[in-house]
Amino acid sequence: TTFGDLEAQLNQTDVLGAYAVARFDDATGSFTLQPRPGVGRIDIADDSTLRGGTGVTLSRLFGFGAQAGATRASELNLASDVRSGARGLATAQAELRTTIGAPVGAGALAVAAGDARGANALSEARALRIGFAQAGSMAAAVTTLTDYAGRLAGEAGRRAEAGERRASTAEAFSTEAQTRRQAQEGVNLDEEIVNLTTYQQAYSASSRLIQAARDMYDTLLQLV
Repeated sequence: TTFGDLEAQLNQTDVLGAYAVARFDDATGSFTLQPRPGVGRIDIADDSTLRGGTGVTLSRLFGFGAQAGATRASELNLASDVRSGARGLATAQAELRTTIGAPVGAGALAVAAGDARGANALSEARALRIGFAQAGSMAAAVTTLTDYAGRLAGEAGRRAEAGERRASTAEAFSTEAQTRRQAQEGVNLDEEIVNLTTYQQAYSASSRLIQAARDMYDTLLQLV
C-alpha cells in the first residue's frame, strides 16, 4: 500500500479518526499523528506491522509513540565496514531514471565509477534546512542539522549544569539534616556528666532528708 492509502485508513473513524488526525507529508517524508481536541495523548502500546522486509515497524519508522522517539537516537550506529575504512563509504549516486523520468531499462548503467555526487550530497546535507519537531524544552524549528546539533549540545550542557547545581544543593541540605539529627540523637559526654552529678547530689539530699525524718520519728516515739 502507499502512504497516502495508509493515511486514509488511519483516519477512518473506527481506526484512529475519532482520536487523532494522521497526516503524511510528501515534501518531508514525515508521518504525524495529531491528537484531536479533548484527547490528551496518543501513544503506541504495541505494533505488529512490518515495512517490507526490513523488520522495522511503522511506528518505529516514523517515530510514533514515546518509546520510539526515545530510543531512535540510541540505535544510530555506523556500519562496521565504513568504520574500518572510508573506502567503504558509497560516494556515487544511483541513476534509476532517465532524463524524461522513465525507469532505466535492463542492462543500463546505474552507478558509474568515480561518481562523487553521493559524497557531495552527504556533505551538502549539513547545510540543508530540516524541520525538527519539539523535543523537551527545545521548541520546534526549521534549521540545519549542524545548527540543531549545536543547540542540542547546548541544551544538554545547560541541563547537566542545572542538574549538578540541584545535586549540590540537595547534598548540602542532606548534610545539614544529618548534622541536626546527630545533634538531637547524639550523646554529649559533658552534659551527661553534669546531669549525673546533679542526680547524685539530689539523691544524697533526699537520703539525708529521709534520715532526718527517721530520727525525728524515733525521738517522738521515745517521748511517748
